[in-house]
Amino acid sequence: MRHEIFGQLFEIGRDILNGHLHPVTKVALLQYGDSTMQQVDGDGAEMWQASGVFSLPAAATQGAASSQGIGLIIRGRVLFFGFRDTRAAKNSADIAPGDSSIVGTGAACNPNNGRVVARGTGALELRTTVGIDLGGGATDAVSLASKVDAINANLKTVAQALGALTPVPASGITAAQLSALVAAANALAGGIATVASALIKAK
Repeated sequence: MRHEIFGQLFEIGRDILNGHLHPVTKVALLQYGDSTMQQVDGDGAEMWQASGVFSLPAAATQGAASSQGIGLIIRGRVLFFGFRDTRAAKNSADIAPGDSSIVGTGAACNPNNGRVVARGTGALELRTTVGIDLGGGATDAVSLASKVDAINANLKTVAQALGALTPVPASGITAAQLSALVAAANALAGGIATVASALIKAK
């Protein structure tokens, strides 16, 4: 009897097939059913989340595990409020007690996908393979990997310039050698400043 009543109140473990935002209200609406059987059981179900958190479940992987939700049935409407997506589990494999992680989900998930991790130790980690979007569109996307590569190249240039001056020749340091060292140091400083401005953008 309890099982029947519970089944009338909740949708448990339904696959989230697709999601979109209402064009006017911007409320997240979900289509749900069974991804393995390619069966649609409902559409337009509202998605409720914690205040300040906005996300859309990734589209279902046909015939395989997908995002799943727990929904509350109210007057024939379904309000989904709890979710999981085991496709993203590999992204959080190193999570320890006290840690929290925000990751993208979907079939393409792998340990190198972008994520933010708040460690119980107080550390905050940001991982990205495609750069950081500073909010202005594609032209503002910053490829941190290439900038770090440039800094590494600058470090090698500084090392070479210092190597040419060690030990200091008996004739002393020439103006050209000193100029080369200063230029290499300035390039290194510029590269570091570029990465810093990409991580912290003042509006």
